[in-house]
Amino acid sequence: MAMRLAASQALKEAIGVGDFAYHAAGATAISRAIPSSGGFRDLHAVAQQIQARRSHFETVGKYLLDVDYDMTFL
Repeated sequence: MAMRLAASQALKEAIGVGDFAYHAAGATAISRAIPSSGGFRDLHAVAQQIQARRSHFETVGKYLLDVDYDMTFL
């Protein structure tokens, strides 16, 4: 559970950093001439994968509270 919580939090923070950088870059963020322009798309592609599910936080919370939880995606 500690690994799941750490991984989920790390992904959440990485997405936040990527979003901040994307918005800070303004219109240059979408230029194909900028090497990192695909990073925003790639970051959000990872965010759609099962390892970045927000429900993992709920599952860990239920585990910590000793409430029934679903282990399907852990």
